[in-house]
Amino acid sequence: MRRLYAILPSETTNTFQFSHAQGRRTSVCSNNQHTQQNLLPVYTVGPSMQKQMQPPVQPLPYGSAHNSAEEYISSLLDFITTSSLHQALCGGVHVSDFLTRTPDLYSSLLPSSWRSWFADISIYDIIDLLLREDLDLARNPHEAWRGYSLPPESLLEFVAQIRDHTLDRGYANADPIRPPPKLDRQVAVGMTAKKEHEVGNFACFVSKLVDQVGSGIGSGNSETKHTITHLVDFGSGQNYLGRVLVGPMYAKNVIALESRPWNIEGARKMDVHAKLAKKTVIWRNKKTWKTEGRDTTETDQRAAIVKEFKESLDGCTVQSPCPTNIFGNKVSDEVHHRTTYIEHVIQSGNLDAVTKKVKDLMVNGSSPKGSEQTPKFMVMSLHSCGNLVHHGLRSLILNPAVKAVAMIGCCYNLCTERLESATFKLPTLRFRSANQRLMSTSLTRDPNGFPMSDRLLKYCHTKGPGIRFNITARMMAVQAPANWTPNECESFFMRHFYRALLQRIFLDIGFVPPPVSADDAIDGDIKGWTGGTEPIIIGKLSKACYKNFVAYVRGAVHKISNLHPGQGTMLSECMKGVTDSDIAEYEQRYMHKKHELCVTWSLMAFASQLVECAFAVDRWQFLVEQDDVAMAWVQTVFEYQQSPRNLAIIGVKK
Repeated sequence: MRRLYAILPSETTNTFQFSHAQGRRTSVCSNNQHTQQNLLPVYTVGPSMQKQMQPPVQPLPYGSAHNSAEEYISSLLDFITTSSLHQALCGGVHVSDFLTRTPDLYSSLLPSSWRSWFADISIYDIIDLLLREDLDLARNPHEAWRGYSLPPESLLEFVAQIRDHTLDRGYANADPIRPPPKLDRQVAVGMTAKKEHEVGNFACFVSKLVDQVGSGIGSGNSETKHTITHLVDFGSGQNYLGRVLVGPMYAKNVIALESRPWNIEGARKMDVHAKLAKKTVIWRNKKTWKTEGRDTTETDQRAAIVKEFKESLDGCTVQSPCPTNIFGNKVSDEVHHRTTYIEHVIQSGNLDAVTKKVKDLMVNGSSPKGSEQTPKFMVMSLHSCGNLVHHGLRSLILNPAVKAVAMIGCCYNLCTERLESATFKLPTLRFRSANQRLMSTSLTRDPNGFPMSDRLLKYCHTKGPGIRFNITARMMAVQAPANWTPNECESFFMRHFYRALLQRIFLDIGFVPPPVSADDAIDGDIKGWTGGTEPIIIGKLSKACYKNFVAYVRGAVHKISNLHPGQGTMLSECMKGVTDSDIAEYEQRYMHKKHELCVTWSLMAFASQLVECAFAVDRWQFLVEQDDVAMAWVQTVFEYQQSPRNLAIIGVKK
């Protein structure tokens, strides 16, 4: 057996460890013995090579403040259920209410020592303190901090607590000598630089994971092995990920599940562009075609395809790997198509209908020659919105054919709630806004919602059983404060200030009622609420509306009037007599509050990192609780700076 040497490629090591000093994962030899040149042996042949890629030693990427996953989870759950300030920042504050409360929200939320110190510090220095500054330097009693007075000790302690409980998001390529290959230009068509980074790295990771599971993962009695026949992409969209995996670079079989037929149609056209499928050519006798009454218009052909999808009785319609025209006549295609598109609305983790379709294709000879005739799936997804990740993880438990999962979630605000949201009657926040959206979304009680795991569902604390996050907390969890640039900060801070100031105008003209004391709210119903049940959602405005505050107000009022006629009529009446000079005067009167709003928003985004960590912990804990799961872990799969939702949840069945 010939032996080669490589410089610390983690693919050739048996274990991983985290280097907390640098904040990134590094590779070490399993017996902790290194040569002087840091060389590790790599065998070119033999079964030992198949055993090299193993899951990280830490199933969760927690920091050095914790010694085990159990210790980390216990500490995280204790902190988020006992810290009143964290609860207030994560769901107890909404930017629209910032200028409408008496006493004002800022003084009710933060300690006076914090407010006094923040008043003299630029917002960019505050963000650096929260995210990047060495806290020991900030505690040095012999030196000022960046020319300012030292931060309050209670602030530094809060920052340290958030940092200690935030999962490590650093990404070190698992194979620095052989990084993910650059995508072919034709395959990467339509991708942004961000999407290309995500797809390239995740496709490489999934391919290696398939090989790892196929050769045997784990060790000793816990070793498990599955030969994966198909990768099932939950919510494939334009099939960017699947297109890379079916190409010559990885040569995998992909089942693309997508609920929108026009997405499937577009994806197939992109397959042709990438030379993964040939353009369908249909030869017809024109006279016979017209005699039979068949219309050749593209519109009718497309309508027939859509009709075929709608008439599917089991919710699944297969776009056959062997191309056909709309009348079922097979068309010659010299390129073997490894992607099978299935139109399927994913409402649970049950994939019986999909499995049946794939088995039928295998029996009919549509699967590649030499492949197994019993489907074994790995369910994957790149940025599944909301509950789609929950369905993907449950598919590992509900379907014998699913042997592994690799899911990356996003859009926590689109997740439903399994429990009613907690009512936070905090000493620091004695008022609640009349936001009916928060109340309605907190009462969903969706069995597919958050939390998934029994541990978080039944976790006991002083405010009742279960971990709960309302929609405001979940929306803040998708922020990425470590990626904020000065230009981006200035832009969205101004947008938030304008929105809060507009709410103040709405309050003064009588369009919305004032926030109501929590003592006047009983069982979620607010006494005296007459503002209706529809929240005032403005959404995006044109760029011209952000030229100044007057333009913003006029643009927002115009949009509300067009989108919500009922509200618009009332708003037009209330806005009568409000001049541009009146609007400009509002901006001048409250400009001093902008810095306070920036501080509050930054603290909310910083604290809400733990909401995302709780979601990752819950999904991992769900897999760990299942008897059929051999192993599960969480790891980063691409750069946080490129794409902050970079945590993948991995599970492998016994």
